[in-house]
Amino acid sequence: MSGLFAFAPGLVELRNVSPLFCFGEILWDVLPHGRFLGGAPLNVAYHLRRLGNDARLISAVGRDSLGEEAVQRVQNAGVATDLITWHPTLPTGSVEVALDAAGQASYTIHRPVAWDEISAVPDANTPQPGALVFGSLALRGPANRATLRAWLRLQPRVRLCDLNLRAPFDDVSSLDEFVRGSTLLKVNEDEARRLSPAS
Repeated sequence: MSGLFAFAPGLVELRNVSPLFCFGEILWDVLPHGRFLGGAPLNVAYHLRRLGNDARLISAVGRDSLGEEAVQRVQNAGVATDLITWHPTLPTGSVEVALDAAGQASYTIHRPVAWDEISAVPDANTPQPGALVFGSLALRGPANRATLRAWLRLQPRVRLCDLNLRAPFDDVSSLDEFVRGSTLLKVNEDEARRLSPAS
């Protein structure tokens, strides 16, 4: 999906910013032709790691076969898994993707799932993040908003918010503090209009 980037004044250069923490969902996209591991924070961490960056994923999976497979695949991709927690009761996240006759996708994003309650928080040994990347989908509940605040208190040099307004998880007002505190905001054209409606 194409996106627009909004830059805050004084944005630091992203090269050589390390470590980079990516906060949010690990999920399985279930399409008519198969099941695919995804989630925007995971995709970002994976590609940053492929480019040689110290990228770390902060997420959660369920104690189930899908969670085990997801963590194994993340490990195989060379992304650290020490900040992926195992939720004792909630299942690993999944999204049912349906395609209409024109090939347009519709999504059923299941809840509650493990990544709705990410429990990994920084401790005394956690380095200051060079960048913290997070998406709005993972902030659909109060538990993750509280956890993300703990990571933001480490004062990362760059705070990148990937806005992903998909109904019914598109309440902009609940995201205000995270959007306004971002150094870099990724939005598509529809989301940009939602943030700056015509007067």
